[in-house]
Amino acid sequence: MKLFKQFIIILLVVLFFITFFQNYDKLSKEVSFQFSLYFIRWGTTPFPLWLIILISFAIGYLISFMFNVSHIMTHKNKIRALNRALKEKDDAIIKQDLDKQNR
Repeated sequence: MKLFKQFIIILLVVLFFITFFQNYDKLSKEVSFQFSLYFIRWGTTPFPLWLIILISFAIGYLISFMFNVSHIMTHKNKIRALNRALKEKDDAIIKQDLDKQNR
């Protein structure tokens, strides 16, 4: 399964680069964003379209990473609490067995 995942990742990266190089002229077109109200005008300097795509991908990756980290931390805390409860029950059972043997 690990080999299959690596193959799929390599295939996706190769397809990404093929698409990028075939559409380089369209992706290198410069765009700028503008925002204007009656009293405020704001605009960006022109930058290539591929940079917008890259930044959007990075922001999406970071957001999903933060959600995953929060879920992992929640599950780790639950596991830690369950392990503590299990250890307490095991200790109680062992103590009961020792008390029965000592009688």
